[in-house]
Parts: sequence; structure tokens; C-alpha cells
Amino acid sequence: MLTDVVGLIENLISNKVPAKSILYFNCDDLGVRSIFKNIPDLVQFVNRMTEDSKPFLFIDEIQRVENPGLFLKQLYDLRLGYKILVSGSSSLEIRSKIKEYLTGRKIQFIVFPFDFPEFLAASGNFTELLKVQRHEIVSNFSHFDRIWGTALENSLKQYMMFGGYPRQLLTSLSDKKKSILKEIFDSYINKDITDFLRIENITGFNKLVQLVALASGQIINKSNLALNAGINYQTLEKYLQILQDTFVIETVHPFFSNKLKEIVKNPKIYFLDPGLYNHAVNNFNDITFRADAGFLREQFVFRGIKTIMSTDFQLKFWRTKIGAEVDFIIEKGRQIIPIECKSLLKRPQLQSSALSFIKQYSPNLLLVANTKLFSETKIANTKVVFLPFRWFHLLAPVYLEKIL
Repeated sequence: MLTDVVGLIENLISNKVPAKSILYFNCDDLGVRSIFKNIPDLVQFVNRMTEDSKPFLFIDEIQRVENPGLFLKQLYDLRLGYKILVSGSSSLEIRSKIKEYLTGRKIQFIVFPFDFPEFLAASGNFTELLKVQRHEIVSNFSHFDRIWGTALENSLKQYMMFGGYPRQLLTSLSDKKKSILKEIFDSYINKDITDFLRIENITGFNKLVQLVALASGQIINKSNLALNAGINYQTLEKYLQILQDTFVIETVHPFFSNKLKEIVKNPKIYFLDPGLYNHAVNNFNDITFRADAGFLREQFVFRGIKTIMSTDFQLKFWRTKIGAEVDFIIEKGRQIIPIECKSLLKRPQLQSSALSFIKQYSPNLLLVANTKLFSETKIANTKVVFLPFRWFHLLAPVYLEKIL
């Protein structure tokens, strides 16, 4: 979280906000925390440290403050003109302690690990590429892929191996990256799961995380998951909800129009960060040598779709009882866009499942993420676009924004 806050502060300074107008408080520090025992002390401190009448206050680890929700409400209601950003490492604890008091007084931002374009930007190696208009890349794809394709492919392998948590980007050492991911997960277990939720069966919870990772991308059987994790069904549902509420996983439900022919019950589960997934399955091998390489790419596409989507979209998958399946369906009102994930394609062709979906639903657009092929074609009234995985996060929005 500190990395994100530093980035915001640097952005303010780059936009001509004076450094003396910005105050940062880390409430892990007992001395800092004492300033937040009463509002007059904080106001006096702010007035002493800055001459700006509307300073920016960054308050990190706000959950450490005693009754932080009430404190922030009272500070807000004074109408002092402060611009306040609060953050913390325990998402559940923060929400539980401030939600009741700050209704109508807050804007909530959920900070996910970096998606692939953010990962590329953070690396500092793709500045010139990221300045190019995406439509220009589509119009002259061969040119840009010749220049950037190999570098993008190498970065894609790194991203799918270690994910987008900012801290692990600060080192180039693989063992250090693994240690950082372990520390992130252990900290999550200690702060959210043990300290705040006071879950005692940590062994069962950890076992479930591993089992969910191993079953990711497949239609899950919750009864089997509970049995294999050594927990009852009610506990399973509770733990899965916790994993979703803390942004470790996300559930994708089936899309259907015909309940008699299409599966309507069991969902799929995806990890929001590939690094955390690899930690859970204890496998950081190069994707070239992975039995789950297909799923890693599918999860990568899932992450890209989540970046593109807004709150009025729904993400689903399609599967019939006879086994026809499309990996992802973006649904917005009556508009539906199927997205397939395939490995090496030598020519632009669709398998029978995608053709069945086109025949049944006649979508305006179908995207096929694959290893190498870039191509556009038309099948019936559906525009079919083949995008290499390394370009998917960057170029899929060019096509989706025309439809959605």
C-alpha cells in the first residue's frame, strides 16, 4: 500500500502541488497514532506543519486508530477543507471500522495489484509504446509487434510468473520475489484472517486456498472442495466469501438462456493475481514448462477483462450440458461478447463451441486470445478478432469500446 501512496504523492507534486501541502501519517507508528487521539491535536499539528488552507492528508494503516470511522466523520464534519486519503493493509478491518460512519462522506477506491499495462509502465521499459494510441497499433500491428513483440512476450512471462504486486517489482531476483509473495500472503493470513476475523482453523483455510488454486478455471464442485479441505459446507461458503471480499479470488458464474441445455449452477474461480496463484500452487516455473500453461493464459485474459469492465458489466462463462464451452462472456444489458483463450493457432479458425455460440446468439464481436496470431475476419454477422496474449490487455479495449 505504501508504494501506491508514494505514487499518488509523486503525482500530486508533479502536478505542481507544493510538497509542504502534503502530509503523510503511518499509523503503525505509536507516536503518529497519538496525534489521532483527539481532533484538536491533529488540527493543531496540521496547522503547524503546513500553511496551506486545504492540505492533502495521507493516513496509512488507518485501522490502527481507535474508532477510526467516528474520528474521520467528526473531522469531515468540521468542513476544514482537508483533502483526506486513508488506506491500510487490512481491507476487511478498514471497511468494518469506517463504513457505519462515513456513508455519504467517502469515495472508495479498490487498489488491485497491477494489471499488465500497469506492470509494463512500472518496469520503465515501455514508455514509448504506452504513449502510442492503441488504434494506431491495431492499424499497423506488424510494425509494432516487430519492434515490441519480443520484449512484451518476455514481460508477459514475468507477469504470469510473479504477478503485479508492486513490492516484488523492486527486485530482479526470483528468490526475492518469491519471498515477497510469501510475506504478502502470510501478512494477509495474520492480519485479515487470524487477527481480525479470528478464524482458528488456519490449516483448513490454507488447504482450501491451495485446493481453489488447483481447481481454478474449472467448474468447481463445492462439496468436493469442502471434503478435501476437511471443513464443512457452511465453513467452505464462509471461507470462499472471505477470499472474494479480500480480493484474492473472484467467482465467475454461468451465462445461459436455456436452462434445460446449459449448466446454471456451479461457478468457476480465478485468482486476481498470478503471483499469488503461483504461490498457492508452489510453482514458479517458466510458463513454457508448465502443465497449467493454458490456465495461466486464461487467468491472464480474465485479469485483462476485469480491468476493462465497469460496474454495469457482468462477466460469465458459457457451457452446455453436451460440453460446448466459451471461456468468458461479457454481458451488458442485451449486448454479449464472447472471449476465447487458445494456444498456438496457425490460421484464423474457430472451434465448434465458438461456432455454436455464434449460431445461437449472433454476437457482434468475438475475441480469440492466442499465442501468436493477429487477424480479423467475419463469420455470419460476427466480427472475429484474434489477438496475441502479449497484446490482449492493450488492444482488446479498442474493439470492445466500439460495441459496449
